[in-house]
Amino acid sequence: MGKRAIVFGGQGSQYEKMGLELLKKYKSSIEIFEMLTEKQRAILLKGTMEELSQTENLQPIMLFYQLSILKKIREKIHFHGTLGLSLGEYGAMVASGVTDEKNAMELVKKRASAMGKASKEIQSKMVAVLKTDLNVLQNTINKNFKGHVYISNINSSSQTVLAGELKYVDSLIKFLKEQNIRVVPLKVSGAFHTPFMQSAAEKYEEILQNTVFESPKKDYYPNLTGELYRGQDMVKLLKEQITSPVLLYKSLDNMVNAGYDQFIEVGPGKTISTILKKDFKNTEVINIDEFNLEEV
Repeated sequence: MGKRAIVFGGQGSQYEKMGLELLKKYKSSIEIFEMLTEKQRAILLKGTMEELSQTENLQPIMLFYQLSILKKIREKIHFHGTLGLSLGEYGAMVASGVTDEKNAMELVKKRASAMGKASKEIQSKMVAVLKTDLNVLQNTINKNFKGHVYISNINSSSQTVLAGELKYVDSLIKFLKEQNIRVVPLKVSGAFHTPFMQSAAEKYEEILQNTVFESPKKDYYPNLTGELYRGQDMVKLLKEQITSPVLLYKSLDNMVNAGYDQFIEVGPGKTISTILKKDFKNTEVINIDEFNLEEV
């Protein structure tokens, strides 16, 4: 018998009024909703896509969505481990017992605010590059765009996310398209998981140092290492996660090698599920969102 994991996606799959069904159906969602600021609650209920997509709003709202679903499914689904993509790591921290809902939300509100401010310091862009060798991509960046564009996510064997200064990312996109390489812009508002987030990481470190973290009760795979958590300093892991590439592919590979063969992705979106279906074909993948939660 294999192992089951609950996994959480990141920013980029948002849609207007995301989470409204959860509020209509579940009292437990209202408790988490009330942890949001007044502005964030208003944006969830009636905000525009542009307002929602600002990272200072999106991160807490996305966490509300994921924690609301987690609260319902953990009552009836047994699981052995967890991971999250970028922001999704905070859902994974709650699922594994590293922290609780309230602390996770307070951390994410501070993280989102710091990252939002850092995003406004430069014009930036994030794009997914498909079916390109990672070493070739890194060499291209080092040769022509060093210090301006960085690898920010290694998501799968065929998907790498780049982030950096707008004009340099656009130049790199032009170059890649000339090589017939497919590039997909992401719906996010900053050069996340790159050194451009250093000011955010430094502000966030002060908050992290005043936070108590518990030992996980489930297997937990942090973004920074892509490996099973073995008691490392959580302040370092979460601070450096903001400025370092997210090692999603490495995390999934390590989980599969450790015997995980069923993955439940908490929505919105199916980013991790899509990767699993392509790269880890022997795994079973289930998606849960606000529209099918009652069927679980």
